[in-house]
Amino acid sequence: YAFRLPHKFELTNAQFLFPFLLMSSPDEKKPSFGNPIVNLLLTGFVFLFFTWLLRPYVPAETALMRWVFSAFTSITLMMTFYFALNMFRVTLNDHKDREGN
Repeated sequence: YAFRLPHKFELTNAQFLFPFLLMSSPDEKKPSFGNPIVNLLLTGFVFLFFTWLLRPYVPAETALMRWVFSAFTSITLMMTFYFALNMFRVTLNDHKDREGN
């Protein structure tokens, strides 16, 4: 049995790679994540801070391996911070939009 769609449509490369683009209309206002440079700088500082903070807790023989493993561990903490920062900014912008209307 072949899978048939009720209507004919074409997917561009961007829509194929990012199917969530199909969920919103072009005239709908997109969420704002703030300035991406500021987000990346804050995330980089958090990565360096957690790498420095986790060094004493790594059971490694050499200082280089302590840095490597603490950096590897801080990647997950950095990504958690990045997602939380973006969710906070979207929520804050939505709150400001609702208060302004």
